[in-house]
Amino acid sequence: MKNLWLSTWFLSGSLLFAQEVNKASLDSLYTAMQKQNIGSGSASIFKDGQPIYTNAFGKRDLHTLNNNQTIFRIGSITKTFTATLIMKMVEEKKLRLDDLLSAYYPQIVNADKITISHLLQHRSGIYNFTNEADYLTWNSQPISKATLLTKIGAYPSSFEPDSQMDYSNSNYILLSFILEDVSKKSYQYLLERYITKPLKLKATRVGGPINVLNNEAVSFEWKVDRFVPSTETDPSVPLGAGNMVSTPTELTLFITALMQGKIVNKASLAAMMTLKDGFGFGLFEWPYAAKKMIGHSGGIDAFSSMMMYDPSNSMSYSVIQNSNQISTNGILINLMNATHGLPIDFPVVSKVIAVDKNILEGYVGDFTSKDVPLGIKIFITDGYLHAQATGQPSFALSPVSVTEFEFAPAKVKIIFGTNGKTLKLLQGGKTFGFVKKE
Repeated sequence: MKNLWLSTWFLSGSLLFAQEVNKASLDSLYTAMQKQNIGSGSASIFKDGQPIYTNAFGKRDLHTLNNNQTIFRIGSITKTFTATLIMKMVEEKKLRLDDLLSAYYPQIVNADKITISHLLQHRSGIYNFTNEADYLTWNSQPISKATLLTKIGAYPSSFEPDSQMDYSNSNYILLSFILEDVSKKSYQYLLERYITKPLKLKATRVGGPINVLNNEAVSFEWKVDRFVPSTETDPSVPLGAGNMVSTPTELTLFITALMQGKIVNKASLAAMMTLKDGFGFGLFEWPYAAKKMIGHSGGIDAFSSMMMYDPSNSMSYSVIQNSNQISTNGILINLMNATHGLPIDFPVVSKVIAVDKNILEGYVGDFTSKDVPLGIKIFITDGYLHAQATGQPSFALSPVSVTEFEFAPAKVKIIFGTNGKTLKLLQGGKTFGFVKKE
């Protein structure tokens, strides 16, 4: 639900041609990860709707190993399901893409200018309520529809509808409500009728309180040198923007069926895949070398997920992690590399060292940059250095030297200069300079 900052989700590599999966290389990758005790989740690759590789790694609850049937929260991949259900309502003429939001929720600012299409493509201008400063103080408690609508309607418009794109979970909360309004059925009922029962998906559903006895994973945040249980967002908060659970195997089944026209008709699928500023209806485009994959990613609590489909060869890939120690994007790239004759990149977590408190205190402060329109606040909590970019959640930094600190999940490295007056932020092969405010 909350977004990682800078360019976390970008696929790269030199492309050869798709081939049968290099299972030995992937098996060695997950064996190496297990030995280092890094990463936690499972992964799946399908070809023409059939599984050609599955694997699980790490633990679901710090005691029991994940397996290929372990169920994870999928976060914003839920949006692809929501968009699919919207198109089923359009096919049944219960809804039109040019219907105005004012017909359903006129109390939302600019509701008389916002269409269903605008909501689907994040072009409504409606403020993303999960960016509220106090969001993490109430997201683990049940919330009513009336309260959600009050929160979403409390902010002025971020921009004129359809003038630009800005990702907002609020759009898909409203779409969830509209689905139930026009169908007179619950979201779960619609999900079962149109998607999970026809595809025989057993694990994919609206989530509830996590139950490890049902092989459901809890999520863990990596705090410098240890795992800490994450908060558990109540499913009533994200609704159709991020409240579902599934497995990588079932996600690959779903995205394959969707892209092959087995859930919605050709016109609906064409509408979903029509991109504007890189966004379709519950679908985004990702570059992988010369290719364009299509799918969605998700993040909620410390869960992260990615689901991609390659239209050129009918291959689909899914990864879900229940810890944020290493990059889920990196694991996905390895899955794709293994089907394109490319080498596997083995993740390594740097050894954490102890840094004197006086040195850490010298780094504390607010930093600004001429390179990017972001400020970075450096502060100490529970004895550890933390960083927080403008408008984003904070995260703990792992010290790998007295001047170098890492945040492995986003592949971020921060290097402090002399006397802590400057810092360099390294991510995605780029370096950004920052200077401390006096």
